[in-house]
Amino acid sequence: MFLRTAALFLYGIITVATCAAVWNSHPSGTVAVVAGLLLLANGYVIFRKSKAMSKDIENNGITNN
Repeated sequence: MFLRTAALFLYGIITVATCAAVWNSHPSGTVAVVAGLLLLANGYVIFRKSKAMSKDIENNGITNN
């Protein structure tokens, strides 16, 4: 469970760093919008995975998988 949580955290940090690097380079409008969509999509994936992990904890208790 710790490794899953750490992986989601790392995934989020990489996503934010990537979007920040893109936006700080003052890209064209299209690239900035795609970076924003990437941020939203990855945020949704992290949210869904964390909800699934939370439900797994509720149903089965804390696991080491």
